Amino acid sequence: MMPEMKIILKYLLTLEGRVVATITVIVVLALIRFLLRLFASAKVKDIQQRMMLRQTANHVVWILGLILIVWLWYAVFENLFTIISVVAVAFVILFREMLNNLLSNLVILWRGLFTVGERISIDGYIGKVTMIGPMYITLAETGDAENHYEPTGKIVKIPNATCLTKSVTNYSRGLPAVWAEVPIKITMTSDWKRAKAILLEIGARVTYVFDDREMKEIESANEETVFPNHEPSVFVGVEDGKIILRLRYLCHLATKRETEEGIWEEILDRFGAEPDIDLVSS
Repeated sequence: MMPEMKIILKYLLTLEGRVVATITVIVVLALIRFLLRLFASAKVKDIQQRMMLRQTANHVVWILGLILIVWLWYAVFENLFTIISVVAVAFVILFREMLNNLLSNLVILWRGLFTVGERISIDGYIGKVTMIGPMYITLAETGDAENHYEPTGKIVKIPNATCLTKSVTNYSRGLPAVWAEVPIKITMTSDWKRAKAILLEIGARVTYVFDDREMKEIESANEETVFPNHEPSVFVGVEDGKIILRLRYLCHLATKRETEEGIWEEILDRFGAEPDIDLVSS
C-alpha cells in the first residue's frame, strides 16, 4: 500500500478524520444530487422520466450516504449501532405503512404505471394525476362515466401503497376510443323500426373511426376482442311498457359529453319530425 494511502487511512481512524470525512461525504453527495436534478430539469423533457430521475437520485444519495457514514463511524459506536439496529427493527414494525408507501413510489416510477397528467381510476376514485410524491398520489378528482368525467373540484390524496393492493385503471394509455351507449325510450305504439333506422344513421355519423396507425396498434396488441366490430349498433328491448332503443357507438374519451349532446339534439330534431315516433320521459 502506498505511504500516502496509509496516512489517509490512519487519519480517517482519528475522530477528526471521521468528522472531516463525514462532512465531505455529505457535501459531495449533496452536490451530486443537485447536479442530477439540474441535469434532469435541463435535458430531460419527458415529465415521467424527469420525475423518475429526480426520485432515483434522492433515494440513491440517501442510501449511499447512510452506508458511507455508518462505515466511517461503525468502529467508534459498535455497541451503539447494535442498539440502533434493534431500534431500526422496531421502527420498521411501527412505520410499516410509511415504508410501504416509499417503496411503492419506486414501483410506480419504475414500472411506469401512470404519470402526471394522466387520468386514472384507483380504489374507487377517478381523476387526473397532479403529483406523484414519496408518500401520496394526488388526484384532481373527476366524475365517473355517468358524469362524463367532469372535474368535481376536489383534490384526493391516495397512499402510494394502494397501487400494489388495488387495481389501477389508466384511461390515458392505449387507444382513445371507448364504447358508449345512449338509451332512448319511445311509446309501444311508435314506429320502432323507423326509430332504429334513424339512430343507426346518427350512429354512423358520430361514431369514432380508427385511422391506419390505430388499426395497426389494435392488430399488434391483439385487441380485436375489445373492438370486434367498429360499426354502431342499436339494441331493441321492452321495459315497463316502453320500447327502449340503445344506441351503441365508439366515442373518443375526451369528447364523450359533446358527442352525446350532439346525438340527443339530432334525436330530438329527427324524432320530432316523425309523426309515428313518440318519445317518453321516463
